Parts: sequence; structure tokens; C-alpha cells
Amino acid sequence: FELSQVPPPSDDSDNWTYVETFEQLKECRKELLTSKATELAFDLEFWNPSKYVGRTCLLQLSSNAGKSYIIDVLKPEVWANVGAELREFFENPEIVKIGHSISGDVKCLHRDFGIHVMNAFDTYEAASRVLKIPGNLAALCMHYGLHDR
Repeated sequence: FELSQVPPPSDDSDNWTYVETFEQLKECRKELLTSKATELAFDLEFWNPSKYVGRTCLLQLSSNAGKSYIIDVLKPEVWANVGAELREFFENPEIVKIGHSISGDVKCLHRDFGIHVMNAFDTYEAASRVLKIPGNLAALCMHYGLHDR
């Protein structure tokens, strides 16, 4: 499989949704269920001033059904419902979760939302252990010829 042959995502706003309300979070869940996604890429942005204190600030999801979500978890009504609405996808071993250097992300999902991530593939671990590529995502993209996208 040659990754350089995969077309870049379109700029079509129908392919992604900004989620900032509980209603939008429920719609995200409904769309993920309906799509029957088997792969879910994810990335978190979080603030950790120390190893004992931290907070998730943003959650990004993309499914192999072609839809992406930018979830603003700092909105109180979203924060309070992320676990209940998204847990089944992260904990479902039938869905492969994919991310780059996700150990911190997995800890944050558990700490902040009570989500246990099952069946995850970390591209950082694969690149550094199998391909012996330095751990940053840019080096991995360069390896596959994706540096110009």
C-alpha cells in the first residue's frame, strides 16, 4: 500500500463538523453509529502543567467513513457528555483507533472522561520500532513522500 497515492482530504466543509454543543455531540455519535466506521483516527490537545494535573482541551476524530469532527470539550455541556457519547467507539475492539504518539491522549481520555481505549494503533510506535524512523510525524510523512501536502 503506497500512502503517497492517497489523495489529500478535500476542503469541503461537509466532511467535517465543529462540535460545541451537546446536541452536536449527540449528532456526532449518531453519524458514527450510522456510518459503521471500522477505523477512528484521533488526536487530543491537552494542557498538562505537571504529571499530576492536566485537562483535555480539544478532541479531533476522523472516521474511515470520511467524516471528521473537531470537538470543543472545554464547553461545559460537551465536557459533561463526552464519555457517555463517545465511550462505545473508543472501547469497541472492532474499531481500530489510530493516532500518532497517543500515550498521553489515552491517559487524558481515561482521566477526564473515563474512557478506556481498546485496539489502538500508534503510528509513532510503529515508525520508531519497526521502520526505525525518528518519532516525529513530519519524518514519518517524509518517509512516505507526503511532505509536499
